[in-house]
Amino acid sequence: MSADAGNRYNHLRVLAIDIAFFQQEQCKHMFINVLRRAHKLEDLSVLDSDLLTTDTRFTTVIAKLTSLKVFTLAHYGSEDFEPATMLYLMRSKLVKATIDFCKFEDPIDILANSASSLEELEAVHVYFEREDVQYPKMKTLSLELWRVADIGPLIHAYPNLCTLEIQGYSANESYFDNAVVDRATNQAFQLQRSWKTLDSVHANIVELYALAINCKIHSLNVADGLYNIQHIEMLCAILADCRPSNLRIHCNGFKTDRFPDIPRSIPSELVEVDLWVDLEELSTSDELDRFLVPDFSDLIQFLTNWNADDEGGPLPEPLLERHAMEPILRDLNMNALAHRIMSTIPSLQSLYLLVSFHEGGRIYGRAPREEDR
Repeated sequence: MSADAGNRYNHLRVLAIDIAFFQQEQCKHMFINVLRRAHKLEDLSVLDSDLLTTDTRFTTVIAKLTSLKVFTLAHYGSEDFEPATMLYLMRSKLVKATIDFCKFEDPIDILANSASSLEELEAVHVYFEREDVQYPKMKTLSLELWRVADIGPLIHAYPNLCTLEIQGYSANESYFDNAVVDRATNQAFQLQRSWKTLDSVHANIVELYALAINCKIHSLNVADGLYNIQHIEMLCAILADCRPSNLRIHCNGFKTDRFPDIPRSIPSELVEVDLWVDLEELSTSDELDRFLVPDFSDLIQFLTNWNADDEGGPLPEPLLERHAMEPILRDLNMNALAHRIMSTIPSLQSLYLLVSFHEGGRIYGRAPREEDR
């Protein structure tokens, strides 16, 4: 492939670059010339940031591209990688960006050149601070390794956001303490300004509690489960905050002391529930006999007595006294259980109940309203 062929590369629209292909100077020089001539390139992926760290010619030529709409920048290896300078100077008006900033950066600030065009952002290693730039077309924001803090900069920068996804930050005791403080700050801010509605939000229970989003959320996905009483209390507060129509909870661990509090926080507009209880990692016989069988029995009791008016009654004692998880699960009529849960929530139109256990075993229950069948 020759890079000296005039406008040969004007047809190029999509390009992915990996450092493995650029071990020799001749190859690097050739590809830099290709980029210089790729005047209509719309989608560029840099799959190894070491390339940009070891040869600044690449950062310069990428920043000068004018037709990019989609840009992906992955980070593996070098701790010296700092993409901020290149991103500040980018001439293209990006529509979608997927960027690992490596060292924590504020994407509101760094991507300001694309503020008028950016619609979708996936970002790793971020914080949010700047409040004088708006991205009016931004619809989808996916964040990894963001310690949830003030929601104000997000509401200022992304006033028309539809989808928010947060993942990857490990919770600890100080994280919970910070969440209490952040929640108070975010509640106060949203008395003055907030989103009108959000289509979808995905985050763990502590992050959702800290954000205190007070607008209507159509679909709420609570990640990572409910492990303690504090998580149950947080979930109750979250449901009251955002009044979801569709609720998904994935539990790979749970404590049931405060489960009866949840029904009292169910919003009247809730129409769909997706409850996944994942027991796969805890399904050794010793763990089940000592811990999970009592807890799961309590969970079943809670589910079958979702509110005080349910007259379904407890499960038979022989079922609850068994000391093997799989027979208990196999004996459950999951569809009947799902229907009983749903019957206690007048607004509910659909409920999907999934319990998974060791060796890939899963049992399902689904309950639509009669008129939906």
